[in-house]
Amino acid sequence: MDNDARKSAVKLNDRAEMLLRALVEKYIKEGQPVGSRTLSKSIELSLSPATIRNVMADLEDLGLIHAPHTSAGRIPTAQGYRLFVDRLLRVEPMESRFIDEIEQELTSEVDPDKLTATASDLLSRFTHLASVVVMPAQSEATLHQLEYLPLSGERVLVILVTENGRVQNRVIHTDKEYGAAELVEAANYFNERFSHLPLSEVKREIMREIVSDREEMNRL
Repeated sequence: MDNDARKSAVKLNDRAEMLLRALVEKYIKEGQPVGSRTLSKSIELSLSPATIRNVMADLEDLGLIHAPHTSAGRIPTAQGYRLFVDRLLRVEPMESRFIDEIEQELTSEVDPDKLTATASDLLSRFTHLASVVVMPAQSEATLHQLEYLPLSGERVLVILVTENGRVQNRVIHTDKEYGAAELVEAANYFNERFSHLPLSEVKREIMREIVSDREEMNRL
């Protein structure tokens, strides 16, 4: 929670917290500005619309809600959402049958390329909401191992394995035909030099070495 939200949180009494929680939940559900009359019908406290308007004015002064239009109801601000998540969100424990299903479907044997689709499907099924699961950018992954396999002619299969289990392979064309022993030696050097480093750092190091070697050759 940021400093502004923390300051606002300590100023909220139970009534203000309940109103803010009801407003955020209503807005998330319906996507429309929430007015005092709507809140008076949906919250647990028996408060008049006038009382609710006064509390909403206090929440607005604290920067937790605002009116998108002059005559509209109120919607949460980014600070209001943050306070809601940090302090007011009610999280129900997950049922054991859901936990069992997750453990069965998201095992270590799942193909990493299918993992995001499976996780997204599970999340959507349990929450009844649209969901998107995104893997970290490949540049943020960490190198586990690189292998070179000779193919026919001047072609080499490059296999890259990251620490999170993802496997990428590419066929590259070389200027000469390399034997298996040469490729093993090259892979061993590469793995010893770059294994366990983020791919983005591996790329920077390779580019730095290329530039350094080129400058050294130009000096000869």
